[in-house]
Amino acid sequence: MTVQELFNSIRLSIEKENYTQLKEIKIFKPEKFNWVKDIFELYNVAQLGTQKGLIWKYNEERDNYTFQDLADKYNQFLNYLRNKGIVQGDKMFSQVPLLPITWIGYLASIKGGLIIIPAATTLEARDLTFRFESSFPEVALADQANASKIDEAEAKFDKKIKVKLITEGEREGWTNINELWKESTQAEAADTNPDDDLFYFFTSGTTGMPKVVVHSHYTYPLGGFTTSSWVGMKKGDLHYNISQPGWAKFFLE
Repeated sequence: MTVQELFNSIRLSIEKENYTQLKEIKIFKPEKFNWVKDIFELYNVAQLGTQKGLIWKYNEERDNYTFQDLADKYNQFLNYLRNKGIVQGDKMFSQVPLLPITWIGYLASIKGGLIIIPAATTLEARDLTFRFESSFPEVALADQANASKIDEAEAKFDKKIKVKLITEGEREGWTNINELWKESTQAEAADTNPDDDLFYFFTSGTTGMPKVVVHSHYTYPLGGFTTSSWVGMKKGDLHYNISQPGWAKFFLE
């Protein structure tokens, strides 16, 4: 059985609510794994490319993205980073509210083998400084409201974030994300291992200072099936995700 067949068998068992069969599926770990290349692009983009992959709405504003739209955008995002010297294993710190660039940036990072450090928008500069002491990022993604916090935290260190992307307007030292859409819509996936680090989540710190929790390229996509089972998600369903992008619950949804 290939890893694609494994993921598809899990997906079909959930869609058919065949939980007995789901329990009998044997999980294995492939030698190489990149979820965007091996699963998302082969299934969502290749087979469902013209169907809606993301609906974003805020008051009267609304943007619709097909799976192919998302693929074009995250490839452009990844190509821009690579052209700026960002390589596999580098880290992206993201402090963005629920905007389409959140999903685009994460998909680009997974495909490119970058490590994602999500941050809730409620975090202040002192919280970011603590996180940078543990894992100083090479890339930052933020909106105007949070870019100043990143600048303030960065100033505490004797090194600089290589690429800083802002979602709207202009800010010194930052590049507006509209510059990304000049890049090619084709990009090669990184040669990632299933145990390579993918997410660095920081705990809420309820019993002390926040601690880093690491998730790999393989564990998180598999874990997402648990959520699918719990909420009963099926192909074509519309899922409304209201979680802050800085928390692990957002990614499982």
